[in-house]
Amino acid sequence: MKSNYTSFSKAALILLSSLFFFTFIPPAYSASADEWRCQSYARDAVEQNNKNISANCGFTGLRWNSDKEGQKQWCLTTRKAITAKENNIRKKMLEGCFIKKSSRTNPRNQPNIPKACRDPSGNYLPIRYLYSGYRYETVLSVPVGKHGLIQYDFNADGYKDYVFAERDTKNRIRLTSCLSNASDKYQRRLTGINFYADSYSLSSEQYAISRQNASLNISINSFGHNEGSCFANGIYSYKPNTQQFEMIDSKADCSPVIDAEGQPYPLYPPTLPKILSNNN
Repeated sequence: MKSNYTSFSKAALILLSSLFFFTFIPPAYSASADEWRCQSYARDAVEQNNKNISANCGFTGLRWNSDKEGQKQWCLTTRKAITAKENNIRKKMLEGCFIKKSSRTNPRNQPNIPKACRDPSGNYLPIRYLYSGYRYETVLSVPVGKHGLIQYDFNADGYKDYVFAERDTKNRIRLTSCLSNASDKYQRRLTGINFYADSYSLSSEQYAISRQNASLNISINSFGHNEGSCFANGIYSYKPNTQQFEMIDSKADCSPVIDAEGQPYPLYPPTLPKILSNNN
């Protein structure tokens, strides 16, 4: 009886030891999971800092840097909840910066244009930056030129003309031109380009207006969730005889999502006006 008890005790001890081993030794995939999580965290942290730099928000300190490997190694030393909190703090700080910079009443967000070029009703104010979304991300963007303003002597009278975006209190945006006809006389002209600063993750548009030599380049990208994306691009040249910007070249195309039956989602590219400028 004593021998049987001893054998039972040894068997129980072996079983308990095995259970202890499998219970307390971390699974082999845990290190890989942390590696993947921290790679993702580091990528997001660097991307957030790049936005901080490009928008000139001025955030500094250990939280704000582009050292991807350093961010990853720090992540590996702390809990997931802490890294998630850090990402969220950076996100909120960037949102605050973008909202302030894109405010229509912020003097630093208003391009320097002649008084005669401003909306006489005061409903619309000229702006440099937009805080708007495209696809699934909301960012600070500059829709017109590199600094929110195009200055060029389009009508070749020896004085600079202006192309800029202006916005009202409802986030409606319109592209406006202002051409000189004498040294101190300017004429405002609205265009056929109108859009909203607000956008939604399921459907959104992105506008970009630039200058190529003496021509204006208008680009519109559109995106729809589970639908696909489209673009339209138009090049406009100023015609002295009509005193208007007229389209001289354009192209447009779509990349639709293919459904389960192999059929493309019906998409239509954005429409650009043939004549850009109209008398206001």
